[in-house]
Amino acid sequence: MNKLIQRSRKLKNRKGFTLIELIVVIVIIGILAAIVVPRIAGFTDTAKKGAAEADARTVLTAASAAFAEDGAITDADILRLAGTLKGTLAATPSSDASGNIDFVYTLGNYKATCVDGVITVTP
Repeated sequence: MNKLIQRSRKLKNRKGFTLIELIVVIVIIGILAAIVVPRIAGFTDTAKKGAAEADARTVLTAASAAFAEDGAITDADILRLAGTLKGTLAATPSSDASGNIDFVYTLGNYKATCVDGVITVTP
């Protein structure tokens, strides 16, 4: 009987987690990860779209400034600007006599099209 009591005390003095407790914690972490990861991916996608639009607005502003100064947009002005952007200009900005500027800017999966000074971003 004494041995049984001693063995029982040893088991009570053990510190640590049981396998069941560890599995429950792992399952909870898995559920939380399944919820959080898609939301983070959505935030990243929204940020990339916003970056494409912001870069397109930068190109539009630079092209408008070049047009205001010289009355025309030169390739040199745009190439100098495009070197600082992460995306690519698929078409060199062009303008008509009234100063409306058209171009296409691509950043990752997003394509920002500027027609008559209005920018639209599409995936």
